[in-house]
Amino acid sequence: MKSIVFCYTTVTPESAENGDFEDTGFTDGGRNHLTSPVEFINSDDMGSLYDAVRLGIDLGISEWVGNCFESESSIIDYSIGEEISYSMHIKGFSPGELSHIKRILKAGKISDSDEALLEGIMILDVLGVSTY
Repeated sequence: MKSIVFCYTTVTPESAENGDFEDTGFTDGGRNHLTSPVEFINSDDMGSLYDAVRLGIDLGISEWVGNCFESESSIIDYSIGEEISYSMHIKGFSPGELSHIKRILKAGKISDSDEALLEGIMILDVLGVSTY
């Protein structure tokens, strides 16, 4: 079963001093923070791999780190130094599909030749699980 889950993590200077994060959870395509995976599962924004990869690009996700893709942190509130990063947890894809996803996210764009390939690979289920 194929799945992709998007998560976020916010870090403030205070939480970083403690080696921790301020907030973490699930996120949807509108950059809304969700408190429950049930809400994410009910999201109508996910359907094809193309849509998910496009969202990953929009969120700045580009690096494969261990078992997921991650974005670099970006400051969202300069007055308090709050930073946010996003991750894309992926499960059930073939090595070839994973290779395509890695290449496209690293490039930060979807070429015309990749579009048809990605549109054809359907995500069968979006799970509310952030670790595998």
